[in-house]
Amino acid sequence: MQFSSYGNWVKPIPHVLARFGVDGHALLSSLGLANHKEGERLPAEKTAEAWRLAAQLSGQPSIGIHAAKAIHPASWGALGHAVLSCENLHHAISLLLKYPAFISDSIRIEAYEGTETFTLETFPVSKQLPGVESLEFGMATGFQLLNAIFPAQLKLKSLSLTRTENCDATSYQEFYQCEDVFFGQASAKQVFYRKDIYLPLPFANAELTEHHEKLVQQQLQKQGFDFEKNTFIEQVTARLRQQLNAGHINQTKIAEELNISSRHMQRKLKALNTSFSDLVDSIRKESALALLKSRQKSLTDIAHQLGFSDHSNFTRAFKRWHGLTPTQFLELAIQQSAANR
Repeated sequence: MQFSSYGNWVKPIPHVLARFGVDGHALLSSLGLANHKEGERLPAEKTAEAWRLAAQLSGQPSIGIHAAKAIHPASWGALGHAVLSCENLHHAISLLLKYPAFISDSIRIEAYEGTETFTLETFPVSKQLPGVESLEFGMATGFQLLNAIFPAQLKLKSLSLTRTENCDATSYQEFYQCEDVFFGQASAKQVFYRKDIYLPLPFANAELTEHHEKLVQQQLQKQGFDFEKNTFIEQVTARLRQQLNAGHINQTKIAEELNISSRHMQRKLKALNTSFSDLVDSIRKESALALLKSRQKSLTDIAHQLGFSDHSNFTRAFKRWHGLTPTQFLELAIQQSAANR
């Protein structure tokens, strides 16, 4: 599959590299990225290579942080302008997650709430993409956008990054205003304070948000995305993931968030050759494996997190998916691990 990214993601490279005495225009030219048109999407592997080389040539592993400081809402095009008029950060984040293809289709982002925290977790779609440096730049630009509309200094509670090499945490701590920065993690996480996420924003304007959101949709359609199919299913799926992370499933609430009735949502999904129950089943199947492999929760806790009423229902579903009960799956995994030692 050919993954792509928003073309503006490489624009800051010449500017930030000039501060370190490096010709960023030459770098982009060598990759064939120097003269792309406004709004044009770029191959994700080239975007990843551009940021990798930028870090290497500048001697700055955290190059994405340095570059993100110069980003402003207009850098995000219509989506940035839509975010400017959101009612709170939760609304802004929901809007960003509503259009994952606008940012890059080489990542998947999940959001979930705790009692005092709100977490954004980013997963690469493939092992090679989007690249550590490119991923960190994308995360930093998202934070910079949210910080631009926040009435005070936005701070993270903690930051988790996937890079494994030794790196000075200072740049990350200063940019995100947080002490706890963890490297070598399985996924990238930005943990916000929940109280900040729902704080009313001073420039909320529903009409402006709606206007610019329509421009985002038009842009994606021009770029060849099957907006009706991909985006609607992504919207439902993203909300399902959020609900499962919170341990419950509420079809009516998802429909309300999409401004349609449950019946209308079911009809739209049927027209797209799927159903709400099919999406629930698919996400549960995927999440069950990940949770079992992590071995951090009991089977009862996993069953509750996935929205099953009891342990036995989870066991029956898992056996239907994989031909084994969860206990048998874990026993087999332990045996295979022992055999490989």
